Amino acid sequence: MSGHIEQLHFFGPNISETLGLNCFTSALPSAKLYNIMSGSGEDIGEEKIFQIFLSEEESKPMLKSYSGIRPNPVGDWPKIDSTSFVDPSAQIMGNVMIGPKVYVGPQAVIRADEVDSDGKVCPLVIKEESLIQDGVIIHARSGTYTTIGPGANIAHGVIIHGPCEIGKGCFVALRAAIYNSKLEEEVWIGIGSVVMRTTIPSHTMIPAGSIIRYGSDISQFRLTNVKEEEYKERVFKASGALRDGYLELYSQGGFEKGSD
Repeated sequence: MSGHIEQLHFFGPNISETLGLNCFTSALPSAKLYNIMSGSGEDIGEEKIFQIFLSEEESKPMLKSYSGIRPNPVGDWPKIDSTSFVDPSAQIMGNVMIGPKVYVGPQAVIRADEVDSDGKVCPLVIKEESLIQDGVIIHARSGTYTTIGPGANIAHGVIIHGPCEIGKGCFVALRAAIYNSKLEEEVWIGIGSVVMRTTIPSHTMIPAGSIIRYGSDISQFRLTNVKEEEYKERVFKASGALRDGYLELYSQGGFEKGSD
């Protein structure tokens, strides 16, 4: 759908604040089409990330097409800081709070949607400068909390199922699984490791392929070394550069299809 696109100032709460995105509208003959996107007020053609149709008779928007950023069954919308980047293919649902300078990569799924006995959904919080890579899944049981970061690096394909607390600067490597556990600050979880119902002390290095079921399972492991800390820092800088690069690209409308 093409045509003149205006800034959206129509309904509240302010959707741009709620979602951390810029909002635009284009008139249709019998309804108004709202495109909620990260970027400037350009004609975005068929590259619509999010659509809401609002008939002239209705006072509230109605979700008509699927979007990666959407509410849970009780109506909680994600809250995403405007300095963060969420890939358009990621799925962010419900009472999710994403802080400043977070990166969420392609096909990540972050859900806060299980309703507790009081009819509420506990928040799932991604704190500032955390990095959520491709294909990560984060979810929690009803009535439980999950927090990530600040500055945590969650690598490709990781599964985190709450209740969980992933502390400051933690590094969770490829395909690891964390269930009902707490990682204190600067913990390293190796590739393919499984951590269940355990607290991992700060700076512990869990080798690749480990299975941690009890606190006693971690007594044999050492602390992270300088080489590992340097590697974490390189990954953090690379992912941060991706975040900043994509934010700039989308703000300039660089996601539009090029001409042949």
